[in-house]
Amino acid sequence: MSTSANNLDQHFKLYPNPVEEELRVSLVGFKAQSFEIKNMLGQTVIKGSYSNTIDVSKLESGMYIIQLNIGEKTKMKRFIKE
Repeated sequence: MSTSANNLDQHFKLYPNPVEEELRVSLVGFKAQSFEIKNMLGQTVIKGSYSNTIDVSKLESGMYIIQLNIGEKTKMKRFIKE
């Protein structure tokens, strides 16, 4: 695994997790262009331009994956919607 990938892991955080209404994304030192939130079936349920706060209040309870598109790379993390 490359150093830049490790750095990206260290600088990409989600909170609160689990989340009820607003998911906050902390991405230090990198600039994401867009995001997608997918359910566990791989279906995209929300997508848009990157923002450090994302309204997830309309999602049903369960586990989801957020994918950030950072240049030609993508980074994914799981989170739980209560």
